[in-house]
Amino acid sequence: MEDPAFDWSSLIGEDLLLCKSALKEETKEQKGITHLDDKLCSIRTSQALPKSLKLVLLYFSGRWCPVCTEFDNIMRDVYTALQSFPEHSDIEFVWISCDLSEDSYKAHLKRLGVLSGATWSPKRLQEAAARWDLKALPSLLVMDALDGRVVTANARRDVEDAYDDEQHGANKGYLGLLLRWLELLDEQRAALDDGLPMRSESGIQGDTAGQSAGKGESSEFA
Repeated sequence: MEDPAFDWSSLIGEDLLLCKSALKEETKEQKGITHLDDKLCSIRTSQALPKSLKLVLLYFSGRWCPVCTEFDNIMRDVYTALQSFPEHSDIEFVWISCDLSEDSYKAHLKRLGVLSGATWSPKRLQEAAARWDLKALPSLLVMDALDGRVVTANARRDVEDAYDDEQHGANKGYLGLLLRWLELLDEQRAALDDGLPMRSESGIQGDTAGQSAGKGESSEFA
């Protein structure tokens, strides 16, 4: 008997918001999508994160954070580039707002463009910060879509390295990034199946992530 799928709705809310421009033409009128205004729509979390996913990436950033503004640009580039690989159907990104107001959240979401976002909720953000011991922004966690466990909390550094590779024409780049995360997932699931202690590159186990730091500066988590 298969293990029940992780309930992402209980963690990030029943609905996700995204820009209409991020929707494919054939999906705009699908059931489960609600058009909120001329730019934004919502989609059921269960629909946006189907059971076929292998990885869910949670991205934490706030518009007030200069480092986040810079990394937002990298995240848009990475997300768009990953769509060209067959393995892109194995992963999905969800942005968790660290903005100070709902208006700032909506403006930030529109600037992100391609990423779906959990609805603005300071309470949910504080719960996430406590659950994964987030201390700095921006942060990016790679999660097992099946059980919600952290696969790596070093994803921000991974993305920065892959971005640098792409800028300098190196071989690894974004495809190497995606395959690396999927390999880490396979290793973690195999360890769990064998009853071995979970290993993480940042020394984390279970739901604790610690600081997901990158190569550059970070802003303190508010």
